[in-house]
Amino acid sequence: YMYFVAILPQAVRCKCSSHLAFGACIEAAMGCVNSSAKLPPQPIVEKKEGGNVEIYGVYGSMNCMGSVMLAVQENCGRLVPTMPGEGTRTEEFLKMNPFHGVPTIKDGDLTLAESNCILRYMAGTYAPGLYINLAVQRRSFVDWAMDRFASAMYHDVTKTIYVAMGFVADAPKDKEDVGKKVTENLQKFAEVFLKEKFIGGSKLSIADYKVAPFCFAYAHPAIKKMCHVEVPERILQFNFDFAETCKQGALLLSRADGNSIKELLDAKMGTKQDMLAVKEGFKKTAETAEDRLSSLTVGGQSAVKVYGVTVSMNCMGPILFGKHAGIGGMESCMPGEQSQSEEHKKINPFGGVPAISDGNWNMGESNAILRHMARCYAEDYYPREPKRRAHIDWAIDRFSFGMYNDVTETIYVCMGFRPAPAKAEDLKAAGKKAADNLKEFEDFFLKEKFIGGEVLSIADFKVAPFFAAYAHSRVIEKCGLDVPKRIVQYNTDFREACRAAELFSKADGGFSICETLDSKTAAEEAGAYAGQPNQQEKDMQEAMAVEAQKKVVALEEKGPNAESATTTGLEEKGPTIESATTTGGCCGV
Repeated sequence: YMYFVAILPQAVRCKCSSHLAFGACIEAAMGCVNSSAKLPPQPIVEKKEGGNVEIYGVYGSMNCMGSVMLAVQENCGRLVPTMPGEGTRTEEFLKMNPFHGVPTIKDGDLTLAESNCILRYMAGTYAPGLYINLAVQRRSFVDWAMDRFASAMYHDVTKTIYVAMGFVADAPKDKEDVGKKVTENLQKFAEVFLKEKFIGGSKLSIADYKVAPFCFAYAHPAIKKMCHVEVPERILQFNFDFAETCKQGALLLSRADGNSIKELLDAKMGTKQDMLAVKEGFKKTAETAEDRLSSLTVGGQSAVKVYGVTVSMNCMGPILFGKHAGIGGMESCMPGEQSQSEEHKKINPFGGVPAISDGNWNMGESNAILRHMARCYAEDYYPREPKRRAHIDWAIDRFSFGMYNDVTETIYVCMGFRPAPAKAEDLKAAGKKAADNLKEFEDFFLKEKFIGGEVLSIADFKVAPFFAAYAHSRVIEKCGLDVPKRIVQYNTDFREACRAAELFSKADGGFSICETLDSKTAAEEAGAYAGQPNQQEKDMQEAMAVEAQKKVVALEEKGPNAESATTTGLEEKGPTIESATTTGGCCGV
């Protein structure tokens, strides 16, 4: 077993919590109190030699290129050129990925989609030093960075890079304002995740492969000229270091027989362009000489605090998992003013919920939080067996990036957190779309009792709060939503397997998912006789309305459909319960 000495920083009281929250932002973690946390064994995974992974996608897709570069650099696979659209709707392709998106991979009898899932699987099998063999903190940091970028910054890509590439017809009218905001988001990402040479520290990680194609594209002169994005110097340094370290893979960003990211952007400019660049990369300082995360030790199973509210389905995944598995407890923190306070930003520098503190370690993004909690304290819910873990990852990301917008258009409308469409038939149409996607999800991911098989997994804790809401009578009636029988059975099985699921129906203050829906129906039935909401109810309504406006921009949905996901924000439209802002994100608000 591995033991970590937790050096707890000075406790800071968070306005959004009734307890002391230990931990500060990454650079602020210092202190004097010693404690230790006993973690599960962390066996070293041996690299599998001789990989022949087939990656279906295109060189011009930034979502595809992360896995393509990894395959080339690690000599474990190759690209199988597959154009989204006609190429992803063939019978042969749909057997690999019924959601018809790229990238999709085939490795022997395993098929897998969703760019982040693919990177996790490929690294775990063929390049374990990039992810699975990293220390606990570094691995969670990598997960956080990947989910933050996918859920909160992908929308920026659709408004800038894809506009320049010609993949998006409706360019934003306020180009200068958009360019300024994108610049600020890149700067903030670098401030949090690039305090060292790479997100992986002194060496590359899968998070670096994830963001590298996007950072490279931002440095093309077309993006500055057409979209008014000023690429931060730290991003340019990252580009320099990545190209020096990943020589073979990075070449494909510039040269691919006219199909690379650079070549596509050059074509839009009418001539070859010199990329914006710096002459040298990141320089170590006294502060960055050592692994910055090594002192941010976890506090132990009982020390974990999950910040959020029970009415938020994105928050409920980690909250419910913690209660079920006996991992720490919940600290109430509402989206909006509380989650954007300076005190809370010491826990999650982007603001937003859910967030967690675990001894010296703090992070955001609901999916990344679930992975951290399971790996540290309940690994049975996120098994190490590569194929089972890949299945769990795929289900999480498919729901987060491919189905979250359905939630904002149906459940959040019924909760009163988002205005109903002007035409009643539009709400019914949203209900039908949600039901169709639920059916597609169940057909692929629920062939067994749970996503995790006969036992629960973190993917089940991810989707269960949403499925419970879909099955509520108000959502069914208002949206005309025909909930698939398999989902109804799943809800029953989940409640039997997880007694903590009572939180769906009863929570402090009446702020459970079902109580909130019940209260809206009761208020409508009471009409003029309905009482006025109290201040707590008003505050929650206002906070959740902020979250409900966020939407997910499917990964590559607006670009060369290089991915099946459509994120514009997880929880952006819902109770903005996580730090992610994919224009909304299913991972946080």
